[in-house]
Amino acid sequence: MTQPEFVPVNTKDEVRRSLGLPAPHRWWAKRSGDQHHPGKRLGLGFGTPGPDQGYGAKLVKLFEPDLILKEGEHLQDVNAGALAIGLKRASLFGRSPIKADFEIAFLLWMYLMNAPDEAVKKRKPIFSGAAHSYQIRRNIADLVDDYFLSLTPQEVKDRSIQSNSLFFLK
Repeated sequence: MTQPEFVPVNTKDEVRRSLGLPAPHRWWAKRSGDQHHPGKRLGLGFGTPGPDQGYGAKLVKLFEPDLILKEGEHLQDVNAGALAIGLKRASLFGRSPIKADFEIAFLLWMYLMNAPDEAVKKRKPIFSGAAHSYQIRRNIADLVDDYFLSLTPQEVKDRSIQSNSLFFLK
């Protein structure tokens, strides 16, 4: 803490620049648990680690008033599946989740628009039980290729409207 100029300072208490700490060495991840390549996936079913993923659960809930669910679809299952996709997208960029990650998740599966019956028939069994099964959530996230997660929300919306289907499914 600095002190006012009018307060006398003993010469032995003055800062000596020559005795300062040396410059720190560059830090390298050397421990076994450290991520060397953020967003790099290990394989199907291993998940996608990333920072502050719990915040994603709060962001998913922001979309609840805008979701268009059809008969037989459950909000908890849809949220759980979108959470898995949004967290996958965030981890691919090596960052915490943001609102756009989940907007893309909902747009890909056409939950933010009036989906055609064909799309609903495809997505309903895929999301069924996602709120209660980690494996189902992993399967949902694995269905979406990384390329489609790199698109912007507007690009996903335009493609969904143009194709009028779940365009990313193989």
